[in-house]
Amino acid sequence: MKTIKLICLAIISVIAVYGLFAAALYIYGKSPFYNAELRKIWKELNEMNGVTVQNIWGHHDLSLEEISAAITIEGKGEMVLNNLSKDVYDYPQRVIISQIGNYSFTWYAYNGGVGHSIDIGTGTCGAALNQLIGVHINTVSDVINHYDRIYQVIDSLKRHQELNHFVTDNYEFYLLIKDEKAKQQDPIYCLVDVEDDFEFARTLTWERNDNSWEKSPEPQ
Repeated sequence: MKTIKLICLAIISVIAVYGLFAAALYIYGKSPFYNAELRKIWKELNEMNGVTVQNIWGHHDLSLEEISAAITIEGKGEMVLNNLSKDVYDYPQRVIISQIGNYSFTWYAYNGGVGHSIDIGTGTCGAALNQLIGVHINTVSDVINHYDRIYQVIDSLKRHQELNHFVTDNYEFYLLIKDEKAKQQDPIYCLVDVEDDFEFARTLTWERNDNSWEKSPEPQ
């Protein structure tokens, strides 16, 4: 009886070790299915006219999320595309960039949002920039085809240390444009030191009464 118990424990231990090993392979990209979407996106981008993928990466989780790609567009320049995963985001209908040419970004929204990439097609930043660009951006192809116009608009705006301030009936945000390339890293690491960005946003002058940055009054 004791021998049978030992054999059962040995079998359970082997199964557990195998399970952990299989999970590690899956999570860290050894499974062909794990990287399937990343490889598909890399292929789609590389097949676009004049586009070369310089680097592509994603956030390692149960699925490879927040896929990003650094691309070069022949005769134009560089761009970093973020959040390309169809599983998590609306790629290719939604286009988020953290760099165009040599410019990268930080935005501060009235509703408490802070970010280091801009939604060039929709969203708060995207809606305002689309008005300036004068072209409706829906897909990655749109961004690539209108790279020169998008770059021209970004290049015409104020740059660090100055801020660009956008206000309409529906939104308010500040956009900081830095003359430096975005870090090619998992977007989750952009949250490092984000507390400094939040503290900075509290010092800005907000016109909307419903903004989230007004400091609470000191207790009497």
